[in-house]
Amino acid sequence: MSIQDSIRTRLIYKILNKLKFIKLYDYCSVIIQFFSRKSKFLINYNKDNIKVFFPYYSHYTHPVILKRYYKKKRPLSWSTLKSSKVAHLIQGASPEYFGKKIIIEPNDHCLVIGTSLGIFEPFELVSRRKEISDYIVSSVSRVLIGNNELINHAKYYFCEEAVKKFLIYPEMACVPAITKDFLEKKYNQLLSGRKIKFLSIASDFKKKAVELLLEAFIESQTSAELILVCHNVPDNLKKEILKFKNIFLIENLPLSNKMRDQLYKQSDVYINTTYIDGGAVANNALEYGLPIITHTYHRGQSYIENNNGILLSEPMKYYDPKGYGIRWNSIEGYLDQVILFKKKGEYSEVQQQMINAIRHYEKQPSNILKEGVSSLELAKKNSLEKSNQVLIDLYKQVVIEK
Repeated sequence: MSIQDSIRTRLIYKILNKLKFIKLYDYCSVIIQFFSRKSKFLINYNKDNIKVFFPYYSHYTHPVILKRYYKKKRPLSWSTLKSSKVAHLIQGASPEYFGKKIIIEPNDHCLVIGTSLGIFEPFELVSRRKEISDYIVSSVSRVLIGNNELINHAKYYFCEEAVKKFLIYPEMACVPAITKDFLEKKYNQLLSGRKIKFLSIASDFKKKAVELLLEAFIESQTSAELILVCHNVPDNLKKEILKFKNIFLIENLPLSNKMRDQLYKQSDVYINTTYIDGGAVANNALEYGLPIITHTYHRGQSYIENNNGILLSEPMKYYDPKGYGIRWNSIEGYLDQVILFKKKGEYSEVQQQMINAIRHYEKQPSNILKEGVSSLELAKKNSLEKSNQVLIDLYKQVVIEK
């Protein structure tokens, strides 16, 4: 959720929020969505007549959620809450959904389902995991997760009956943006002498481990270029970046669709650094056929499961069951631990791995084409169409269950 958090820190957002314009925008969104759904439901008649409610979008809705559930390729013309039989919810439920068949999609971590019971702090989520487990068994029809580490977290925290409610499905919902021919043309440009371009889009400097990336890229002494998109790089590092002609900083987040498309198309390798979480930018990298360098955080491996990138190990993970809600009770508390680990040199190995990864593509540019094609294949495997079909089949099944 760093994308939304970064927007909320901006001065213009704070001013609009103070003037109540944000609340007005969300209120208008509800009205527009209501009439939009009613008309589209009448025009695009759904022969299965599955009535599913997905909460109205607002200023805070993640871009990937908008693409998956509100754009032209959405699985259904969504029903209103009153007429629906199934409610598909992100993170957790609330009392207003009582009496509905509930499907929950924990975007960040399986314990976040505890927000349905008014549990929010990591320490309390961990200590009351049995209550959350019982709630899943008694009140939730399905829990949707991607092909990542969340299923192992669920097995760690919840009883067997609760884990049975978990369904792994193509949550990436990719829409390929280029073709194999496009990748081959870019590769031919590399063979003709064009410099390799690495791309990294970080919605938050601290959470996305941007300093690790900059330190590794500078130390690698590569002749390749780095395009870094980040809005809150500290001033002292900005001055350092200006010394290097092969590092380009873009600070205007969120990116326009046109700018995002341009950046991904002109880049060769995507670097997905993070201390916490993140996936939208990696999804985009797959859609544009880019090899991915990423960490072993709970989603990391799912983005390079087709031999389409390099996985970096790390000494700490925010959602590690041995630390989450035990050694740290917040993201801030975790980042304090990261700083201490870095001072002890615990991240030097990670940095060296990143240096090696950068040099790997410079020494063997043929892997850029090979792994890029593999990324595109993985995007097609996890397509939006496939995700939609899985959802439709699931809705049908849940509706008839007692």
